[in-house]
This record gives sequence, structure tokens and C-alpha cells, in this order.
Amino acid sequence: EWGDHVTLQAAADKFAAKICLLTSFRDTCFVEIVPQYQAPQRGNILASAKEQANIVHIYIKRH
Repeated sequence: EWGDHVTLQAAADKFAAKICLLTSFRDTCFVEIVPQYQAPQRGNILASAKEQANIVHIYIKRH
């Protein structure tokens, strides 16, 4: 696993939220990260990442 993925997994676990990540990579243009030990309870966190850059936008959508 890559460093950003570990950070995003920790955020999904902490906030009990599903993280949907849109990227500029052709082979992995959409990544979905869910909490490891519980079902998502707080809506979705939408983020985007561009190649050779860190995560650039984050939007929290609550149900």
C-alpha cells in the first residue's frame, strides 16, 4: 500500500465514512475506501487526486 492510501484508510476508520477518490491514473481512476471494522455511518467523503500531486480537493457529503 502507498502512503496516501494508509492515510485515507485511517480517515475512513476514524470518521466511519466511505471515501471515494477520483484520480488522473488510467488504471485506477476510481478508488473506494471503506472503514475496516464497521459499516460507514457518516456519509461519503469525496476527494480527487492528480498524478504527481497530493490530494487536491475534498468534499464531505452528509446524508
